[in-house]
Amino acid sequence: MRGHQFDPAALESALDGIGSVFLVWPSFTEGAAEAVAEVIGARRVVVLSSGSVVDGVEEQPHPIGQFHAEVEEAVVRAGAEWTFLRPHGFATNTLNWAAEIRSGDVVRGAYGRSASTLVHEADIAAVAVRALTEDGHVGAKYELTGPEVLTKVEQVHAIGEAIGTPAPAEASRMEVPAGSGRDFHYVTPRSPSSAGGCHRCSSTP
Repeated sequence: MRGHQFDPAALESALDGIGSVFLVWPSFTEGAAEAVAEVIGARRVVVLSSGSVVDGVEEQPHPIGQFHAEVEEAVVRAGAEWTFLRPHGFATNTLNWAAEIRSGDVVRGAYGRSASTLVHEADIAAVAVRALTEDGHVGAKYELTGPEVLTKVEQVHAIGEAIGTPAPAEASRMEVPAGSGRDFHYVTPRSPSSAGGCHRCSSTP
């Protein structure tokens, strides 16, 4: 089935005859969330949200939490039978360091001392399948975490030890002054605006 997430008309056609939806929001803004949620309507929907969302506050403290909260609110207003999955850091985010770790070079990035709990995407998918196919999950908000909280420096060391190629991560080189998001080192290119968004997200606890 073909449809475009930001084109409600195309999405409506793609959802014809579909009773359940797994909704993944692909951008850093809520964009057409209201219109998309209206198309989904009263269907059963599992939303891949974020562990950054905080309930019961007027303003979200984290940029990622802000747009995910707005998507959640749009889905609720549309009358869907919703379930929200709120994972913390994705394990595959560490692939940004792959080239440097393989080469044994120092891994450079932003905010090496910031800590998070990483969760494997396969675990998120397993929860999503159960939420979509089993009863008892409507109206639930599931926070998904990994087994432990690690700083970025600790994550780099753990990966290096696991693959037998220890890669040093210098915390001082993973600290970036506020406002210098365009100078971040990433394996994959990002636009200046995306880099700024990543800076705000990375620097917010």
